[in-house]
Amino acid sequence: MQEKENFLSKSIHENSDPTQSHLIVCAPCSDDGDYDWVTETGVREAILPIKKWFVDNEIPHVFEMNWGNPWIGDAKDSPSSHTFCINVMVRANERPMTKEERMIFELKFLNKFPITNLGPYIEEGMRKIGDAGSEKEQ
Repeated sequence: MQEKENFLSKSIHENSDPTQSHLIVCAPCSDDGDYDWVTETGVREAILPIKKWFVDNEIPHVFEMNWGNPWIGDAKDSPSSHTFCINVMVRANERPMTKEERMIFELKFLNKFPITNLGPYIEEGMRKIGDAGSEKEQ
C-alpha cells in the first residue's frame, strides 16, 4: 500500500526564500474545530512582538498558518511527527528584508522561536478576553 503524502505539509513554503521566512510557532493543538479559536487566540498573542517589530521597521510582511504535521523534528522538545500541530511562519512581503534587517531580527529574537507550547499565550489571550468582557459589563 502506497502512503499518501500530506498535501498541506510545507507545500506553501517550498518556494520561499529561507532567509526571508521564519518559523514562529510549531506547537501541538487540538484537532477539534470547536477549539480552533482557542489556538488562534494563543497564536495571536505569540506573534504580537514579531508583528510589532515588522510594523515598527516598516517591513511589509505576511503570517501564514498551517494546521497539520509539525515542521520541526530535530529538536528534543519538538512534537512527534504524529502530533497535530499549528505551524506559523512570517515572511517579508512585497520586498525582501535587507541583510541589516535580517541580522537585527535574528539578534532580537534569537532562541525564542519556534514556540512549541502555546499554553502561556492562550492563558494571556483568555485573560485579555475576560478583561475586555468585564469592561463591557461595567
